[in-house]
Formats: sequence, C-alpha cells, structure tokens
Amino acid sequence: MTKMHFKVNFIFIILLFLFISCKKQNVSDSKQISINFNTNGGTPIKNQLIKMGETVVLPNTPEKNIWHFDGWYKDVDYKEKFNVKEPVTSEITLYAKWAPGFKSVSTLAGNTKGFNTSWGSSTGYSDGYGDQVHFWGLGGICKGKEGILWVNEYLNRRIRKITPSGQVITIAGTGREVYKDGLGTSAEFEGPGSAMATDSKGNLFIFDRHRLRKITLSGEVTTIAGNGMPKVIDGKGTAAGFWTPGGMVFDADDNIILTEWASSSIRKITPDGNVTTLCKTADQLLLKDGLLANAGFRFPQGICIDSKGDLYVADQMNNCIRKISNGIVSTFAGSGEDGYADGIGKKAKFSQPTRIVVDKYGNLYVTETLFSSSRLRMISPEGEVFTVIYGNQHGFKDGLIADSKFDIIRDIALDDNQDLYVMDDYNSLIRIIKR
Repeated sequence: MTKMHFKVNFIFIILLFLFISCKKQNVSDSKQISINFNTNGGTPIKNQLIKMGETVVLPNTPEKNIWHFDGWYKDVDYKEKFNVKEPVTSEITLYAKWAPGFKSVSTLAGNTKGFNTSWGSSTGYSDGYGDQVHFWGLGGICKGKEGILWVNEYLNRRIRKITPSGQVITIAGTGREVYKDGLGTSAEFEGPGSAMATDSKGNLFIFDRHRLRKITLSGEVTTIAGNGMPKVIDGKGTAAGFWTPGGMVFDADDNIILTEWASSSIRKITPDGNVTTLCKTADQLLLKDGLLANAGFRFPQGICIDSKGDLYVADQMNNCIRKISNGIVSTFAGSGEDGYADGIGKKAKFSQPTRIVVDKYGNLYVTETLFSSSRLRMISPEGEVFTVIYGNQHGFKDGLIADSKFDIIRDIALDDNQDLYVMDDYNSLIRIIKR
C-alpha cells in the first residue's frame, strides 16, 4: 500500500506541475502589451493592444501637411527601422519618419548662355519670358502680393518683378551706379543687397548700400531711412545709419525687423522710419541665449517670421538657427559647431546658414552658401532638420530633384502653394522646386 500510495502521490504532483505550467503559459499567451505610435507632428494614431508574441498590424499611413511619410522606426534617431513581421514581446514606441516632399526642379526665368567679364561669367540684361530673360548679379528674391516675385540685381542695379505668368519686368533702375529717387527707370541704385521684404500693402522695401528704399507697386522709389554712411546709428529717417544689413522681415504691425551682419545686431524700423537697436552683441564670438537685449549673435543673416509672430534668424558664423519669441532668444536648431548633419534640434549641424524663409505650416527652409556649391535644408516645427539639396549637385540640371544641379543657391522665396523659388546665382537663373 505504501508503494502504491507513493506512486499516486508522485503522479498527482506531476499532473499538478503540468497543470500549473499550462496555466502560466496560457496567462503568458493572453498577456496584452501596448504598441505606441509617435507621429512626430503627423495625424495622431491610437495606441494598440496586442498579445505578447504577436505581430503589429500597422495603421493607416499618417499625414503631415507637405511632408512625405518615410516609415516607422524603433528609435527617435531613425537608426533601426521597424520590421512588421517581427513578433513583439514587450511594450514599444514606434516613431514616424518624415522626408521633404519635393519632387522636381525647373527653370522659371534666365539664360545660362551669357558672356564673360574679367572677373567671371555673367548674362547681361533683358526682360521677357523664360530663357529670353537675362540677369546679372542676382542679389535677393522675395514674395509679393498676388503671386508676384520681386528680384533685385546688385550688378545690373535694377529691381525686377516676375508675374504669376512668368513674365520678368523691370520696375526701377537704369543700370547706372547712382543714388537717385524717382519713378520707375528714372530712379537709380548704387547696388541693392539681399535685405528686402514687402509690407502688408505690397510695397517693396530694400536696402541699397546703406539706405532703406521703398518701391511702390507703381514703381515710385523713395528713401525711408539711412544717411548713406556705413555706420550703425539709431535715429529717424536719414538721421539713422546702417552698416551691413543682412536680412529683413515685416511683423504684424508693419515694423521692419532687421539683421545687421557685421555689427551682429538686431534692429527695428517703425513705419514712420524710426530706427532702434534691439540687440547688439558686444563680443562677436558669442553664442548666447536669453533676453533679446542681452543675447549674442555672430554675423546674423536671413530672418523670417511665422504665423505666431516668432522670429527665426540664420546666425551665420554661429552655425545655427535662432528663435526669438516674446523677446526671448533660444537656439532652435544646430549645435553651433561648423559641420553637416541632419537631426533634431542641437543634434543637427550647419555650415554658415545664410537665408531663411518659413511656410504657412511653420516649416523653415535654410540655405548654406558654400564655396563651390550650396545646401538647402528644411526644418520641421518640431526642430527636425532634413536636407533637400545636398551641395554636391554642382552645375546646372533640371528634372527630378535627386538629379538636379545648382551653382550657388543665393536666396529663396515661397509662393502660396508652398513651392520654393531659388535664386541660382552663378547660373543667373530663377528656379522652382515643386512637390
């Protein structure tokens, strides 16, 4: 009986062990884990609950205004792409990667077949359409009202406009290096620069050497501020002085916010022509965030303003993009180290950013004008930096964006469709980058 009892107990213990093991396995098999989706500014996606060891059923592709969805990744730096066939055994967050949605490049106006001068090639001067047009010494480009694009030429010393139909028309200037106010081609310029912008009424404001000039839609040219001397002086109208204006933009009250390159300062010009300095960097080697009056810039160039009223500055020699919000300066993107790297915020690197514009979604577009070519970068509202034009695409070629070539991207502008207009300086062309 004892042996029999022992056998029964032994079998019972084994059966109990198997029962418990099966129960644990069933519990394990039925355990649910969370799959989280971080769309990085795209349309939100609800988290999923799946059984441990099962695969994820991917949701519908998220959308993010003008961006192209580029897959799900297991890490925020997009180093490991998620394999949908991989069984999941623990909670995971998947990150949506986005890429600029640009597809093609075409030429709007200009002709690369020019003539040579002692210092290099140029293409002269003529109005018209397409390749009938010739530019010489492209200085800047900006968006106007009703689909107009404004273009200035510092060597041709003329102000041109491009209509929505693509016609290039001279609005002011004779080509002579002379300072003179007046109407249309009776007005003259010494050499208009890159700092230019339009106000809420569609008037163009542009710096001509050390003076701020205004050009109405009818072509009337007047001087608003500046005495023509290269010196930073606050004051009103021609009592004020400017040294090296880099970029300018209008705020919601039609004040001009101006960067001064060589003085590393930020200045303000009211509609009645009163000029004040908002920030002047005492030490030009300084990268300093904080209150605008105490902040540090190093040769700031382009500046733009978003729909919230926040300003973004291409801080050229600090190799980063700065943000001014409610009088506070912060570093929005870029490590401050000269280099090249895409990434989020300060993980990204720039090499002397120069021009900057912002679209209606809050995306930024930044040029880096390098010695032999140029890069074009795009920054999301979350501060993530992507490359649109890599800088090794040197020369001239239209077509698919991956195959396109440029010869110094000098300036950029955006139209109402969020297409990019590029001033291709050494090719003497205005190009379009479309989605």
